[in-house]
Formats: sequence, structure tokens, C-alpha cells
Amino acid sequence: MQRPLLRGSRAAATVVAAALAVAAVSGCTASTPNEPTSTTAEGQQTVTYPEIRAAVQAAEPRVQRLGIVASKSGASNVLAVGVVLSGDEPVTTTSLTAMLVAVRENLPANIDQVNFLARDDAENSHLIDISDAIDGLPDDVTVPYDGTMTIMRGDLDKL
Repeated sequence: MQRPLLRGSRAAATVVAAALAVAAVSGCTASTPNEPTSTTAEGQQTVTYPEIRAAVQAAEPRVQRLGIVASKSGASNVLAVGVVLSGDEPVTTTSLTAMLVAVRENLPANIDQVNFLARDDAENSHLIDISDAIDGLPDDVTVPYDGTMTIMRGDLDKL
């Protein structure tokens, strides 16, 4: 099934840039606090969700770093998740699904949408093209992709 391509809006670009910045500087350690912590800047909230971090790393061992940024888009609460992956292997549908299910299983109840992107650990400015992995998702899952995958909670629940 062909997925719709969307042109990124300024707000989406800001969220993605923030997620990438967080992913580039945040490390995942066992000493992460048990409760989410946050800092706010210009309507965005950088949040440390240790459960999401641990679950995504367990789902995909190639995850080197993980950034999470919470924001508001209209009436929707959005969680942007950026992963930095090691290795040259492409992201498979199985791997993508495992990471998304890990996020979903630990997602706060108030989150309506997840924006997901993957970056190469060898070249941090390089987004990994996950379009082939997205194409393998079930046909009833609607996932716009323009370098960042956008998935609504209802579609996450179908995985």
C-alpha cells in the first residue's frame, strides 16, 4: 500500500528538530530516574520516559541513543521519538513494529500521536529512510511519512 507523503509543517519540523537534538545528546543509562522528568521550552517539553527508553532499546538492540520530546499540536498531544541506530542494516518492518509496540505499551494515556524517526549513528545528520519498513505495516494502518513517521494512537493499537 502506498503511504501518503506529507510536506512537513513548521511545527512538525520544530518538534523533529528538538527530538533530534535530544537524541543526539541523551544517553540511555540504567540510572535514569523512575519518574518522568521534564523541562519546557517554547511549548515543547523534553521528557525522560525511562520505561519507553528501556522498552525501545530491548526491542531493537541497535538503538544507541533515544530522544523523546512531548508537544502540543492543536488539540493533540504529540510524542516525538527519535532513535539513533548503529549498523548499516535497513530498518525492517519487524524491527519498526517492535519499536513502535514498545513505545505504545509505555505511552502515557494523554498522548494522541507519535512522530517517529531514525538516524544513523555514523552520520548524525543522516535520517534513515524507513519507508520500506512502513510499507510492510498492515494495510489498515495509516502512516504519513516525510522523513518522520506520524502515527495516531488508534493506528498504534493495531500493531
